[in-house]
Amino acid sequence: MDRRRVLLGRRLGLGQGPDALRLDGARCYPGLRRSPLRLSSTHSGIRLLRRSSADHDAVAVTNAEYTYLLGDGDSDGVADVFQLVPRDNGTRLEYSQTDRNHDWCSVGRDHALDIEIGDRTVLLGDYSRVGRNDLLLLDTSGSDLSIEVSLKPTGFAESLVIETSIPVSATDAYLFGDHNRDSYLDLYVIRGGAGATVEVYSGVDDFATQLLSVDTGMGDTTGSLFTLGDTDLDELPDLFVVTPGSSDTQVAVLGNGYDTVDAVHFVDVTGEFLDVLVNDYDGDGRGDLWFWDTTGTLTVRLGNTRLPGVPVNFWHNDPNWECDSDAQPYAYVGIFRDDDDNMHEGNIEAIAVAEVTKGCNPPFNDDYCPDSDVTRGEMAAFLVRALGLTDEGGRDWFGDDDESIFHGDINRLATAGITLGCNPPDNTDFCPNDRITREQMAAFLVRALGLTDGIGSDQFDDDDASIFEDHIDRLATAGITQGCNPPANDEFCPDRNVRRDEMASFIARALPFIGG
Repeated sequence: MDRRRVLLGRRLGLGQGPDALRLDGARCYPGLRRSPLRLSSTHSGIRLLRRSSADHDAVAVTNAEYTYLLGDGDSDGVADVFQLVPRDNGTRLEYSQTDRNHDWCSVGRDHALDIEIGDRTVLLGDYSRVGRNDLLLLDTSGSDLSIEVSLKPTGFAESLVIETSIPVSATDAYLFGDHNRDSYLDLYVIRGGAGATVEVYSGVDDFATQLLSVDTGMGDTTGSLFTLGDTDLDELPDLFVVTPGSSDTQVAVLGNGYDTVDAVHFVDVTGEFLDVLVNDYDGDGRGDLWFWDTTGTLTVRLGNTRLPGVPVNFWHNDPNWECDSDAQPYAYVGIFRDDDDNMHEGNIEAIAVAEVTKGCNPPFNDDYCPDSDVTRGEMAAFLVRALGLTDEGGRDWFGDDDESIFHGDINRLATAGITLGCNPPDNTDFCPNDRITREQMAAFLVRALGLTDGIGSDQFDDDDASIFEDHIDRLATAGITQGCNPPANDEFCPDRNVRRDEMASFIARALPFIGG
């Protein structure tokens, strides 16, 4: 299904004749500094890399499971490059920011909670009328069009569904724009096929009222893409019909009545386009043509007559912009982006695959926070997931964990006899927010796994005064701990807090004992 959309940017419009200028960008690879976009006579474009859902390697777009759009992600008036990534808790919206020169750290993100794209057409538009783009998902599986709007003002956490009376067909395409300058987002339905017609439905009453129905006179538009832009600066959207060819791309422009072709341009840009857009790139007050194709190349063609007295200033580019040295790159290897080169990375990946960890930055969950200390509550969650515990015992075991997000996990751990509490002899508290020490962790794991071998073996030199020495020895005998001072590894560091990366290694080594 074609995924087409419209963004009305700072000021849209395309001039009445082709211009010799072409805007091509340098290819951009994560981890490498790239030069700002530049005017050039060669065709290169912007190459963006992304994480593959199959093998988690950084590879060039595109992925058939993702949805690609051009739209304003950060509400600065200039379009960005979107990819929408399906996740188990919704859809992640990632956009490479034009105002940051598509640099290696330029990707912004949002998360549409519980939103699944499926076979729906995805568009962007300011339905909420707050100057920011909402996510609109059009369902054409029934006889009439259904629209789910995921609301940007709520951080895409809330949505609403609009059931329209607009009939659908397989050849229809859809756009959103303000047809009559009333500040509401109107719906455009382009009925394609043998004869293209345009229907416009009012956003005032959620698309119940038809504002316009007209035959474009264009004939067959099969294979064309559509977008809106203001050619004549009357603040009313004109229709752009973009038809790719083998040697060039035809761009027909229809004025606001949509019954006459006002101009036809032939642009020497070819390819299989995922999206097209009219948006002011160079800051001259007129719209430029953006093409985003399946090779991951963004091409912007400057093809207009500059307004009098308005210089080309590339208004969105900050000449002083540069990525912070400690910024997280967008492209990364593996499930998490912050564990590359960590000595425990393999075990972190292993417990993620085993669904023992979900990450540390919900809802994105693409960070693991390997250097952070593990809390007792987090430890409970790790063990419950690893052991597959489900029974909470029908009671609330501790009095201090009611506000903890790990409350259920703590009860499951107590029901299994793996935790006794943190305030003996009463043991009425669990201390969920306390950092867990390595010796406490040893006790948790030994109880969880039922380890018995190794008592009295005195595996380490620095744990003789620990009340958990026998647990530490059993853990070492099982090969789950190797010590804390490689390569000698004759110490365990019992009083030191456990980091999340260390916890991953402990859990990964313990997994073979579970269910054995």
